[in-house]
Amino acid sequence: MFSWMGRVGLMFCLVGLVAACNADGDAPLTDDHQEPTSCTSDEDCDSGLCLADAQVCAATCEDTCDGDLACTEGLCLPADYCDEGFGPGCAPTTCEPGCHADATCNLEATGGPSCACNPGFEGDGLDCTIVETNPCLTDNGGCGDPELVQCDAMEGGEDGELVAECTTINPCLEDNGGCGDAAFFACTHTAVGEAECSAIDPCLSENGGCGDAEFFQCDAMEEGESGRLIAECSVIDPCLSENGGCGVPEYFQCDAIEDIESGGLLAECSAIDPCLSDNGGCGVPEYFQCDAMEEAESGRLLAECSAIDPCLTDNGGCGAAEYFQCDAIEDAEGGHLVAECSAIDPCLTDNGGCGDPALVQCDAIEDAEGGHLVAECITINPCLSDNGGCGAPEFFTCTNTEVGVGECADVDLCADDNGGCGDPALHRCVLRSGELPLCRLAIETCTYDYEAPLLHDVFVTNDVPNQNFNREFLTANPSGYVFDFSSGLYPFVQRGIHMSLLQFDLSALPSNATIHDAAFYFYAFDNVREGGVVDVQLPYTESPLDLASITWLDARSLSYYPLLNSVSFDVISPGEVVETAFSSSRLNRVAEEGKERGELTLALGSFDATARFFSSEHPEQAYHPRLELQVQACFEQVNPAQESAMVSAFFSDRVFEESVELFANSLGGDEFYLRFDFSGVPANAQIVDVRLTLHPRTVWEESNLMLDALTEPWEPGVVTYNTRPASTGVPLDTATLANGSREVVEMESDALFAHVLERFEAGQTVDLRVSALQGDTAFHGSEALNTALRPRLTVVYE
Repeated sequence: MFSWMGRVGLMFCLVGLVAACNADGDAPLTDDHQEPTSCTSDEDCDSGLCLADAQVCAATCEDTCDGDLACTEGLCLPADYCDEGFGPGCAPTTCEPGCHADATCNLEATGGPSCACNPGFEGDGLDCTIVETNPCLTDNGGCGDPELVQCDAMEGGEDGELVAECTTINPCLEDNGGCGDAAFFACTHTAVGEAECSAIDPCLSENGGCGDAEFFQCDAMEEGESGRLIAECSVIDPCLSENGGCGVPEYFQCDAIEDIESGGLLAECSAIDPCLSDNGGCGVPEYFQCDAMEEAESGRLLAECSAIDPCLTDNGGCGAAEYFQCDAIEDAEGGHLVAECSAIDPCLTDNGGCGDPALVQCDAIEDAEGGHLVAECITINPCLSDNGGCGAPEFFTCTNTEVGVGECADVDLCADDNGGCGDPALHRCVLRSGELPLCRLAIETCTYDYEAPLLHDVFVTNDVPNQNFNREFLTANPSGYVFDFSSGLYPFVQRGIHMSLLQFDLSALPSNATIHDAAFYFYAFDNVREGGVVDVQLPYTESPLDLASITWLDARSLSYYPLLNSVSFDVISPGEVVETAFSSSRLNRVAEEGKERGELTLALGSFDATARFFSSEHPEQAYHPRLELQVQACFEQVNPAQESAMVSAFFSDRVFEESVELFANSLGGDEFYLRFDFSGVPANAQIVDVRLTLHPRTVWEESNLMLDALTEPWEPGVVTYNTRPASTGVPLDTATLANGSREVVEMESDALFAHVLERFEAGQTVDLRVSALQGDTAFHGSEALNTALRPRLTVVYE
């Protein structure tokens, strides 16, 4: 490692300031040299010289220095050091104090610059004399007039003698020095025997003939091959120099205009309008206006910016000022003014001319053509006049939902009492807009099962003659018998005669319905002594009994129809329940009679048996007594098509006489017509349902069928596609058949029902059209061999 002192020594080695360096910091310095001393001025150094660049003192020496240093006047200095003429790097660059007039200074001579006498002269260069053998000394060496030709004695003769060399002193004096036509080229004598040629600038004389130099500029242009200069004249633009004296170019414009007298250009000054460039920096010209205003002191024009009010032009594009208001508002991003258009509300003035605002509201609505607002006068509650235009109030309601709005709706005539159609389980009320509703059968068949509601079920006894018992059970007990049921399901001690009475509600049955079968069910439990017979009887009264208050005294005063049926019982085991059901023609008859009264009351008693039955108070409904009836509410009349016909667009003039098959084809324009009459329906019948049945024979692709009504007469065997009758085009029903389907098509919509009912009440036939909206289907026709497959219209009536 280098010591600190070694590092300093190494630095001096690098800059070449010491005679000898030792890279080993531990090696001793030589005795001949002192350790370098730092300095800032010559006074700091024993040697008297401070090397300013390295800031160290120069070492002293006698003859030589180590390394690249040179010993100069006792100091070791770098070879290129020179300061104020002192140092090895200060070699002279000229011969001083100077050479003889007939000598030349040789700067590259060994040992530095030195003087040498010219040929023909001899000496040390500082003092030169003519050599006596110089041929030029006699008659100018034969060169001629010495004022025109110079003779130089040059070595080159025999035995080294000098010979005369003649040189024309000024070659320009003869033939223009070979420069060419003196009118265009100048010859300049530069030295003895030397000349320079140059083209003469024609512009230096009378401005090259261009005219007054104040207005015209002459430019010397070199001619191609000859190289001579010719004058090219141009008018001087005064504006190119100091803006023609107009002032600062940023604010004033100089325009060069022709001077009539001289033909030159004169400067015409004008203030620059800053608004003509980039709108004076005001912004987009569409939004900002720039006005040039003269500055009082300088006379220059300055830009004054202002936002353009778009509303001042064409009402800002908003439209007619009578209908639209334009407001200039500042744009949030651009800072410019933009037009904000708003339609003028005519209702703000005098209620828009609508009148009393308490009765009539003025609404500003957009005009369809102009887009402006116009006053629309609206009666606040239109329902107060003519039911709001909704129609007859018995069929339509008008509700004032908001100012000027009367909302029309159909009166739901079906909501009250099922629209007068009776039991909703049997008849469905069909709403019709603007007309009375229709009553349509709500059951699938005319015969249905009906369970009559149980109104009351009680028992009475002579043991307690002044009250009845509404308990979880009913009972029958003969006279003189006592039976203790204290350990049974419902504890009770029976003494004396016990009779049970049950009353069923038949008021919901249609008056024209017929009861075909009646069955009475009840469920016995607990022990029935030793078996016996329970009689079912019908109490006879002119008016329905009030079983809620009947007593034994009331019951014993009644008359009873003969035995309707008797039920035998065996002994019933504890916990066992026995279902008992009976029906008979006599029960059917009294049920039909009870239908007229709206109720049927039955009495249970016995002369030899003690029995108990579950009542309607028992928690298990399945064991309640019930009366089941089979009721026929209506009749069905199946009407085959009286007439049928088919037409085809492909055969527009053809009459299809056979009706074995009927086609509906959307592509071929095939359609067929059906006619039905009501000859089998009683004149006083009430139609409650209809159903059109069609049997497909072949379905070639998925088909969508439409059924609508014909509105013109037609005759089978005559009608063609060209003479086909018109139809409503309004679907009475639709159907979709899958490809290859044989599924029977049943059409039974409310629209079809309403149409058939209308035609029946008018005493007219039903004429229908079947067409295909999509696909191709063949149906069995009215002359199909299998009559069950022919089109038919089933009419259900009461």
